[in-house]
Amino acid sequence: MASNPIEQRIELLAEQWEKYKNTDAPVICFRCQPDEVDMIDTFYTYMIADDTEVYDIAFHFDSICSDIQTFSKELLNELTETIEIWNNCQKDERIDFQPVDWKAMDYINSKNNPALLFVENFNRLAKELDLEESLNVVAIFKTHNKTNAFKEWLSHAVKSGIDTNVKFIIDDTTESPFFESLKELKKQFFVLPVKLDMAKAMEQAAAMGDPKDPGTGYRYNFIKMMNAMAQSKEKEAEQLGQTCLKIVEENISKDPYWSIQLVTIYIALANDKLKYKKMAEAFDYASASVEASIALQQYIDTALATILQAQSQMFRGTLFYTAKKYEEAFTVYPTAYKIYAEQGQTALSIQAARMGAEAAFKAGKQKDGKTTIANGLLQGHLLNKETVLASTYAPLLKMYVDD
Repeated sequence: MASNPIEQRIELLAEQWEKYKNTDAPVICFRCQPDEVDMIDTFYTYMIADDTEVYDIAFHFDSICSDIQTFSKELLNELTETIEIWNNCQKDERIDFQPVDWKAMDYINSKNNPALLFVENFNRLAKELDLEESLNVVAIFKTHNKTNAFKEWLSHAVKSGIDTNVKFIIDDTTESPFFESLKELKKQFFVLPVKLDMAKAMEQAAAMGDPKDPGTGYRYNFIKMMNAMAQSKEKEAEQLGQTCLKIVEENISKDPYWSIQLVTIYIALANDKLKYKKMAEAFDYASASVEASIALQQYIDTALATILQAQSQMFRGTLFYTAKKYEEAFTVYPTAYKIYAEQGQTALSIQAARMGAEAAFKAGKQKDGKTTIANGLLQGHLLNKETVLASTYAPLLKMYVDD
């Protein structure tokens, strides 16, 4: 059994697949937690790896279905390329190579069923591969393929006569079960529930380092703290945060870069207190993060330290704004703006200007608000078109126009 917690999750997925792969349903949907999506994608890669213990033959498909009339042809183009690579590439001498004698037939009459062209060809490939009875030929439709057109195409596919040793794999999450409507296909659609406890896996991975290295204990407790915050365990998160702070304080004199972790911990704790509307405690931690970031500048690279100060000031400004202390918020945002602008973080400087202007107007400081908007707009010429569209430059410009 694997000792690495990530490998353990892969083994668990392999066991789940082996248990359910021979269900009568041709379409199998991995339904995972939102933080497990990347692990599902990693499992797909494992299925085609040289050292995999999954002996079904899997094919990955990256095409996104935007038009059900052309999708089957796009899939066949991918499949043809994969087969050609296998047949023609240079092989390791240890591989027992056998060419695959398969070519796509594109003259299948699929006028009334746009999925028939692919299903018939994939069934033919499965027959050509002639696997043992317990093994399947698998089409993996990658995680990003979530369109209504794809769901419609799948509905046509199950009506096309998918062979018993052929499986189609898809996936979605418990939070957003995109393929839930396919349950109307009844026995043609099977949901394979996944529960990998990735939060625990991250804790286990963090604890794998040298126990004598303080970084190992720190990473373990920090990840446990973040997990506790995500699970709304306020008291536990607070205790773990204090443990992390203690580890930092014990090591900061040996390595000043530990100071960076002070800023990270304080902001995390402040954000958690904000969630519970404990504003006094949130302000205390936010102020501590600003102080730590300022003190940090005498020990490490000034650019990194000042960026951390800007992040801390932005968060503190957000707390003031949330508490409707607009004058205090306005005194904080300009500091963040100045740092971001000086460090070439243009998009972030524009965001700081926008928030500063919002705070100024809320505080009745119209002149200061207009000046802040103007400063932010002047930064816009440093951005390319794509970054402008992705930044808060447009909302800032709207404030200028509306004013």
